[in-house]
Amino acid sequence: MGAWGAGPLDNDPAGDLLDELAQARHEDLPDLLGSAFRRVIAADGVIDSWETEQALAGAAL
Repeated sequence: MGAWGAGPLDNDPAGDLLDELAQARHEDLPDLLGSAFRRVIAADGVIDSWETEQALAGAAL
């Protein structure tokens, strides 16, 4: 079952990111969030919606 809503944390990509962060060691959190941001920043042309939604969720944290 998917998650749907209007907020930046109300979607499946955000849920996946939150799960990944919850399972990570505290010292790895900055790198995980940075990775989500870098994937969008480094995109050439069309940005994948999944990656965009994860970056927005990371920014909302």
